[in-house]
Amino acid sequence: MSDLIGLHIQELDTPALLLDHGLMNQNLRRMANFFRDRPAKLRPHFKNHKCSRLARLQMAAGSAVGMTCAKLGEAEVLADAGITDILIANQIVGPAKLRRLVELARRASVRVAIDDKVQARALSEAAAAAGVVVGLLVEVDIGMGRCGVAPREPALLLAREIAALPGVRFDGLQAYEGHLVSVTDLDERRRRTREAMQPALETRQLIEADGIEVRVISGGSTSTYSITGQIDGIDEIQAGTYPTMDWM
Repeated sequence: MSDLIGLHIQELDTPALLLDHGLMNQNLRRMANFFRDRPAKLRPHFKNHKCSRLARLQMAAGSAVGMTCAKLGEAEVLADAGITDILIANQIVGPAKLRRLVELARRASVRVAIDDKVQARALSEAAAAAGVVVGLLVEVDIGMGRCGVAPREPALLLAREIAALPGVRFDGLQAYEGHLVSVTDLDERRRRTREAMQPALETRQLIEADGIEVRVISGGSTSTYSITGQIDGIDEIQAGTYPTMDWM
């Protein structure tokens, strides 16, 4: 890429990710330092920048247990870049994508969010046939209304279903408070985020009381990391936009 140095901005082809290198590194250090000595760990979200070089820098900064991504294609790019602990924070549906997913599971530790027993059974069949194991997180809707099962009993029923299937492993829950990321008043954001996460924590307790291990609750964002990152029982924060942010 050295041939691009010295070009005027108007000469660059698009799309092009242009960052202030010093500020970007400052952002990486700030987030890594926040999680360094906390029970919750960082699982940065790839969807913000989609740049494997930057993903490797996020991992190298410390405190990150792996990467989050939005889709299967992003997960494949991350694995190609040598990042082998990957959460796909959306549902994977359809035979073609399931074939790609189980192939990915041969070279990386992969988890997938799920919110329906039909998805779980299809994924189980594909993974068992390929001789691999895929970790599943039951997505719990904590107020965003986009996807996920209802907390508590519905999530427990799906966890039981997954625990009985071959080729898949119930690993825990995903709970994303995306409907709160733009709340500008910090006190209100803190209060509402804690309220939103409570059903996920109660769901964890219910599933564990049923004898099923909940290894992780994964969720959070850049604008709520300092809140969710300090809630007992929340294990991973999927902060995404922080490397590329400026005054916000």
